[in-house]
Order: sequence, then structure tokens, then C-alpha cells
Amino acid sequence: MLICIRMENTTILSTRECPHCKKTLFYKNKYIRNSARKQKLVCKPCSHILHPRRCSEQRREKMAIWAKNKFANYTGEQWEKMRADGHKYGILQPPLTSEEKLAISGKGNHFYGKTHSDELKKKVGARFRGKKLSLEHRLKISEGSRKNSVNVGDKNAMKRPEVRLKMRKSLMEKLKHQYGGTHPFYNKDACKYFDELNSKNGWNLQHAENGGEHYLKDLGYWPDAYDKNRNIIVEYDERRHYKMSGELRDKDIRRMNEIINHLNCDFYRYNEFNKELVKIN
Repeated sequence: MLICIRMENTTILSTRECPHCKKTLFYKNKYIRNSARKQKLVCKPCSHILHPRRCSEQRREKMAIWAKNKFANYTGEQWEKMRADGHKYGILQPPLTSEEKLAISGKGNHFYGKTHSDELKKKVGARFRGKKLSLEHRLKISEGSRKNSVNVGDKNAMKRPEVRLKMRKSLMEKLKHQYGGTHPFYNKDACKYFDELNSKNGWNLQHAENGGEHYLKDLGYWPDAYDKNRNIIVEYDERRHYKMSGELRDKDIRRMNEIINHLNCDFYRYNEFNKELVKIN
């Protein structure tokens, strides 16, 4: 419905209501009104409430206090009604239920199967690169780390050998129960190399294509090749076992030391990139 109103020598051709507070809004052009109605735009005061992050910090603090007082006593039904109406209250919105989280997960997520373009990644990186945090910000981060120091550094349970061993054994038992057993992936080139070592040195290395990789039940590890009679282990290291600097990764060193301490064996490592076989002292 068109309403013609004259205000201070300006002709207002149409009106509509704010979808949030029902306040009457005036427009000079019906096309602007129709566009605003289509986008369900709210008035300026309501915009500060519904989108607090668009305001200045001072304005945001004032509106946050006001909004918290206003919505503090809202019941679940009132929150559901506002959510059904399409209102988003930003940080004031209550946590999602498990059913709602499930509905927007996986294929329900609007970003499912998509990736950011290289151009956008560069823009994001340039935005934060070289940015220095304020002293207040750094103090907040350090304080938060102290409060949550249970899983920081050496207190992290995942760094304890007994915890990692328990998890490995639990996974093996689970796979055995579900699939009747399992074995790790292996490298066919590595098997050929182990056969060459057997022929050259008179060893009897057991590997994936020669009796299957030997499973160390007490440690939960599958060595690449193991001669049980001579107590010799050979590990075949592809490029992924090394850091960019060329050093062996920490997890491989930790695994190697655990095997040596448990078996008291002769341990060899073959570097696929350098074609070198090295005995670990």
C-alpha cells in the first residue's frame, strides 16, 4: 500500500514496518522499500542490537549490557520463537542443542565441500602478518594458559608413554573385534629391499610379503622388518619420516628408542632418499 506523506519539502512515497520492533519506516522510493523488505532489513536501533559487532567498542559494551538485562529472563520458548523468526542475536544467542549441531554438520554445513581460493588465503595472511599483539592481549593469553595448564607442556597426557601405549593397544583390540584383525599399509619397494638384505647378509627379515610384519604386542608397534633369531630390526624411511631440515621426526625417534629399550636389538634405518643404511648406536 502506498502512502503519500510530505515532510519538510520531501515526499515520502511508501512505508513499511521494521520486522523486529514493528516501528514504521519511511521511504522516498518504492523500489528501495521493496528491496529492504526482500532482505528483511531492520531499523538502525535494532541493527545495533542484532549485529553488535558492527558497532564501536563503546557502543557494543552499552548494547551488550542492555541486551543481557533485557533477555536474561527469556524462557526457552521465547528463544525458540525469536530463532524461528530469523533473528540472530550474535553473542547473546544461547548455545545450540545437539540436534541443531547435527543438522548443520557434514552436508548440512553451507561450506561443505568448498575451499577458500588462493587469493583469499593471501588476503587473510597479509591482514594478520606482522601484526603485534598488545601487552594486555599477551597477558590474557598467558593467564588463560596458566588456568588451563593441566594439558600444557609435560602435563599433557598424550606425551606420557604409558598413555600412548594404552591407546595403541585399545585401537588394535577394537580393530580385531570389528574386523577380525588388521595390518598396517606397507611399501612394496621396501619389501624388495629387505629381500636384498636377506640375500646379501644371510638374514631372515620378516616383513609384509615374507610372513607378515611382526607385531610387538607389548608396545603396539609393527616394525617394517624383524629378524627374530638375530634380534635385528630394519626401518624403511620414506621422505615423510623426515622434517624439512632433513632431521628424523620426533615421533620416529621416540618409537625407535622404545623398541630398542624393549628388545635390546640391533636397529637399522634405511633412508630411501639418500639410499643409505645406518646402524643406530
